[in-house]
Amino acid sequence: MGDGLSWLRRRWSRPAFFAALAVFVVLGVSDNLAFFVREASLPSGQGFTLTAEERGALRSIDRECLSGVVACEDNDLCYLTATYTGLTPYHGHPFVSPDGAAHTKQVKAWLAGHEDGPWIERMNYLLLRRATRPPLMKPHEWRRVLVNDQLTLWERVNQR
Repeated sequence: MGDGLSWLRRRWSRPAFFAALAVFVVLGVSDNLAFFVREASLPSGQGFTLTAEERGALRSIDRECLSGVVACEDNDLCYLTATYTGLTPYHGHPFVSPDGAAHTKQVKAWLAGHEDGPWIERMNYLLLRRATRPPLMKPHEWRRVLVNDQLTLWERVNQR
């Protein structure tokens, strides 16, 4: 990109170059700006937020320096594990997660007890709602490592 900017700067007048640069910057951040404006206009507790329990769980995971692949019930929470912890989400945001839609479908089917698959063998952690007990979960393969009022983090036994 540096070569392109240098080329434009040599060809265009100084005011035209900086005007074009300003337009590119505005266009580049417009989706983020629209997101923040939308979020700010929603009533409190609506929109893209984390509960205190979700934040606490992510803080605890980060404090323990856990690493590995995690699957979650909640896509937003799952992809935020990459932001706030050392865990790698198996699925998450549909537009930025490789094979995100397919992975989310696998996780949802497994949680509902409809479908098992080899993907589950790659999971080191499961971050689930506290009341969730997946029918296909083999209890001898998992242990609880974190429990709060809302969430349970399950760790695969014998992985450390």
